[in-house]
Amino acid sequence: MVAPEGRHASGPRPARRPAALPSSPRRNQAMFSEPFTEQRRHTRLPLPPYFPAGSFHLETGEGPARRRYSYLRAWDVSASGIGLELPSPLEPGQAVTVRYTSREERLALAGEVVWCDRQGRPGGRPGLGRGAYRSYRVGVRFRPEAAEGSARLFLAVQAGLEPGAAIVS
Repeated sequence: MVAPEGRHASGPRPARRPAALPSSPRRNQAMFSEPFTEQRRHTRLPLPPYFPAGSFHLETGEGPARRRYSYLRAWDVSASGIGLELPSPLEPGQAVTVRYTSREERLALAGEVVWCDRQGRPGGRPGLGRGAYRSYRVGVRFRPEAAEGSARLFLAVQAGLEPGAAIVS
């Protein structure tokens, strides 16, 4: 039997190559560092999309260059850092202040951006028109001098989670 060009008449088809993943510094590090080792030193608490126990805010820059982001989605928190979602990107190495407010706590923690990944779809969100809505996940490492405040943040968030919430080490 003669098969059309590019097809196999019998036998297994050749394996297809997987589609390439979008590139990001963290993904490249994970894919190309041998062997990959976990770099976390502290337990990480994942947070639900709606966290009613408190609110997260972030400030960058000073004076006229100052930018404030309020009521941010926090993805996770540990004693050494936090993962946040922002409407615009930040540069790794950029100094920031993370603020947490609740009934019991008002904390301001100095930190620096360690990574920033673009999220969302190029076509925007369904139902919101064709605008290219994107968000950015940002990893912030707290500065060593913020150790007391970051420990208080971790405990406040832990207390605000429902009993039995998953803890990721």
